[in-house]
Amino acid sequence: MLVSEPQFAAQLVSANGDRLYFDDVGCMAAFIAKRKAPVGQAWVRDVAGGWVRVQVAKFSKGVHTPMDYGFVFSAAGTLDWDAVQRAVRERSEKRNEP
Repeated sequence: MLVSEPQFAAQLVSANGDRLYFDDVGCMAAFIAKRKAPVGQAWVRDVAGGWVRVQVAKFSKGVHTPMDYGFVFSAAGTLDWDAVQRAVRERSEKRNEP
């Protein structure tokens, strides 16, 4: 996927070694939920342009993101990766997305 705004970028390495990039952390969460495939590692961008593993990252909600999921990595965030994944699954269910 083309990353239009790097500050919102996310990436994952699949269990078989494929590296995938996303322009919104919500897109990555939706991809993981839809595929139900094992993930090797996953990261989000920090404000300095580095990468932070999603398992230790904290997220804030309410920001305008490229695909409008609204989650962004934030040192002051109160949501963990599991909360982001739950919210994305709930959004998909409400919209009857596959």
